[in-house]
Amino acid sequence: MDDSRSFKSDDIVSSDLNFDDHSYYDNLQPDSVSFPSNNSTTSDFIINSVESEFNTDHSVNCSTVNNKSSSDLKQSGPDAVFSTSSSTALIQSKKFDFIPEFARNYLFYLLNVRNLSDKTVYEYYLDLRTFFRYVVQLKNITNEDNFDLIDASKCPSKIIENLSLNDLYTYLNFVREGRENGIRARMRKISSLKSFYNYLCKNSVIDLNPTLYLEAPKNPKRLPVNLSLEESIKLLQSIDGPYKERNYAIITLFLNCGLRLSELVGINLSSINGNVLRIVGKGNKERIVYLNQSCVDALSEYLKVRPEIESKDRNAMFISREGRRISRRMVQTLVENYIKKSGLDPEIYSTHKLRHTAATLMYQNGVDVRVLQEILGHENLGTTQIYTHISNKQVENALESNPLNDLNNKHDTD
Repeated sequence: MDDSRSFKSDDIVSSDLNFDDHSYYDNLQPDSVSFPSNNSTTSDFIINSVESEFNTDHSVNCSTVNNKSSSDLKQSGPDAVFSTSSSTALIQSKKFDFIPEFARNYLFYLLNVRNLSDKTVYEYYLDLRTFFRYVVQLKNITNEDNFDLIDASKCPSKIIENLSLNDLYTYLNFVREGRENGIRARMRKISSLKSFYNYLCKNSVIDLNPTLYLEAPKNPKRLPVNLSLEESIKLLQSIDGPYKERNYAIITLFLNCGLRLSELVGINLSSINGNVLRIVGKGNKERIVYLNQSCVDALSEYLKVRPEIESKDRNAMFISREGRRISRRMVQTLVENYIKKSGLDPEIYSTHKLRHTAATLMYQNGVDVRVLQEILGHENLGTTQIYTHISNKQVENALESNPLNDLNNKHDTD
């Protein structure tokens, strides 16, 4: 299915959606930031101790909407499932099949003006393609029975403009029942539609925006899954084999710096200057991460054995045994293997859970949430605040501290 990309529970972190700026998806990252390098002390501790008819009731004239800039659908988490190679090839060919020209223009806008990544724009395309296929089927302007073969490229903009709010909710019900989309996938489609309709209004393609009052399903809050300090140490101690130095450096960076998978594999030799690591995050935005001594030492040991290569990947920090930049899948596999080896459940823990681990351990050991926001590259503080949950041990200690806890013992004494 074109819309079967999965969403991990921890990829969506805020229940308060703001569709004026679509901050919910955390796709944009801050410009390069810096913060005092003495924050490395805490990180040292972590690793060393380790988406009918025209209905005017629900359609809104775009001229009544504030002239806010069309914002962007935020990309799902780094472990979202779709083919990177197929998305890149599609974007590079600048070809978006089965959707109307005005929708393709929107995607070109995202690529060339908003400067969103190929993968993000490709996910926009998949959401829009599903939506347009549903619309032409709903309005009986296609004879194709197979949904996945429907060509909606001739769908007129007036059809899109005259959709009622009920039509949009029917679409959401379709993707829930017919496409087996969960809550987070439907939330994403709503955000896609709102961003797309805002663009159409701003560029006078349509005059009415039926998505203004489109509500999203309630997002269930879930705590992030992370390793404990002891489990983190055990994971590091399980690393061995012919690529021990490389793999140890990879997992050390995950556990100390809270990097995304895409960020880690994108590190170049030129990305590091002393203890300063320049990261290219979502939306091709850069940020600075300061490496603590554990990271510096692990990278130093790896560089002693890193093979010298002459291919196009010669500047890549982490090299595969084939002499190429290490792939995301390979990193996922090696992390999974060490998770198993250390006695942990690979169905629960993953590379992204190592990012959660770094963030949770840093917060629990005194790192301010706003500093943590900068380290993780979150555009919005609300995204970072999932790590401010109180640990189970703290809850247990609080209950033990209740003065009524010893009531029975006091009575026995009397």
